[in-house]
Amino acid sequence: MAELPAPKDGIVLTHFIVANDMERSRRFYTDVLGGELVLDGEPSIVALANGWIIINVGGGPTDDKPTVTLQAPGDPNTVSSFLNIRVANVEAIYADWSGRGAEFLTPPVNRGREIRCYLRDPDGHLIEVGEATRTAAGTGARRWNWPQELDALTAAPANHQLLLENERVRVIQTVVPVATATPVHTHRWPSVEYVLSATDFVRRDGDGNVVLDTHAAGAGLRPSDVLWADPLPPHSVENVGERELRVIMVELKDDH
Repeated sequence: MAELPAPKDGIVLTHFIVANDMERSRRFYTDVLGGELVLDGEPSIVALANGWIIINVGGGPTDDKPTVTLQAPGDPNTVSSFLNIRVANVEAIYADWSGRGAEFLTPPVNRGREIRCYLRDPDGHLIEVGEATRTAAGTGARRWNWPQELDALTAAPANHQLLLENERVRVIQTVVPVATATPVHTHRWPSVEYVLSATDFVRRDGDGNVVLDTHAAGAGLRPSDVLWADPLPPHSVENVGERELRVIMVELKDDH
């Protein structure tokens, strides 16, 4: 069992939130995000990974903060600070927490140096979930180190058509018809993706575990969306919607 955040020396960083409904908030941080309740009551403390969330009701000024009133967010779209959770695989966390009832603002978005997405707790507190895509030295953390046989054009030729290739780029059209799934394959280089036709789909990793289910998450691609993608490890894509999935991928070659 996790211990209370009471250091014998140094400091411990915790995150304090104000909740309108203590039980609802406790359930979110334990049942949805996977934390462990280490103190029940007012306040409650949840051990979450290597940090702690302190939850309490709001209230007026006290003698040690005589001009401060604590309250849950009034406007969840106006934020001055938020909880930032760093993860090893943001897509896996997105799928896991969505399945437990978390409502994300969008699916994970690749921002270049990180892939991130946001959700809110029941009181409207914003939470960022992010995965770094680069090491401290600035080199790509996601390397394509799988056999050539798993390259998209080799492993799933029925779903990937080569449109152009030279020493700098490779342009592929990806097509997944309705009610079909691609074989397991990889994408060797980072790419810019342009969505021609969008639908709900399920992405699974090489072991068959669901990484992203756009239907369950209630969010997916739209025609004309432009996305950035890092090199993708072994995965498959199943079309579970009512339209063909068609995407143009401009893969940017490098020396790796």
